[in-house]
Amino acid sequence: MKDISYIVKEASGAAVDGLRRAAKANDLTKTRMAEAIGVSRPTLDSRLESGDMKLTEFLHLAVAAKKKPSEAMVCCDNILAEAEALAEGGE
Repeated sequence: MKDISYIVKEASGAAVDGLRRAAKANDLTKTRMAEAIGVSRPTLDSRLESGDMKLTEFLHLAVAAKKKPSEAMVCCDNILAEAEALAEGGE
């Protein structure tokens, strides 16, 4: 069984990756994404790679990518619900 910190990191990474894909679909360059969240491009790359960013950065990126933050977070609900079911003995 995965521990909760791993599961939360997995959920966070999925949400950030969803925004990255939405940005790409809207032809948003990494330079523009970095500008939108107020960081350098290498810092953006680090945030995208780790799947971890500040909530304000996440919200700014969602706006720039034309994605509702709540839609980007749906995957978190799914990952956390699956983990909860496994913890309760499900498969």
